[in-house]
Amino acid sequence: MYGYSDKLQKFAAIKGLKHEAINARNKEYVRQQIYHIQHVNSYHRRLKDWMERFNGVATKYMNSYLVWHRFLELNKKLPYKENTNEMLLGICKKTNFITVMDIRNFN
Repeated sequence: MYGYSDKLQKFAAIKGLKHEAINARNKEYVRQQIYHIQHVNSYHRRLKDWMERFNGVATKYMNSYLVWHRFLELNKKLPYKENTNEMLLGICKKTNFITVMDIRNFN
């Protein structure tokens, strides 16, 4: 049986993603000067603050909210008109997403 970290590493390898594990318990916070645990903490805080406005999200719709947040993160520096155009064009594209359950059930 794989541990949670092992599943993430295997999943990343199959999907061609780079996975860098940082072990804060061993006082490791930075790896190669670009992988920093504070980046993860910062993103988590922004996501949590953004999600609080909805007063809870049903698990059924979680992926939609995460895609919405990701879109906002990627386009936050665009002017309003361009942001709106990007959102409308993005709606027309075929989505390719992976859920938390996909990762948990990955063997």
